[in-house]
Amino acid sequence: MATAKSSADIIESYKSDVVQLRKQIRKLTDTVNDITSDRGSELSDVLRANLQSVVHQGEEALAQVREQAEKVTADTQDAIAKNPLTAVSIALGVGVVLGMISRGR
Repeated sequence: MATAKSSADIIESYKSDVVQLRKQIRKLTDTVNDITSDRGSELSDVLRANLQSVVHQGEEALAQVREQAEKVTADTQDAIAKNPLTAVSIALGVGVVLGMISRGR
């Protein structure tokens, strides 16, 4: 059963992936601009088409990530609403374990 914390971790991981994707797109755009100034418009057109493809794939991946994150969040909220005592017990258990780990036993 997923917990609210794991949903937050998943969303944070997806955000990190999106940041990395944006950095890669920015770098690829810079490379395209550099090559364009040196090699002419034909190569530029090919590279721009490839860049657009990468951007499109990134947008699709981001949409899928958002869908998955929303599903995990909704599933977690449903599970907590249906079994609040179990959710509190799990949270307590996780807290105890993390407390023991942070103290070094």
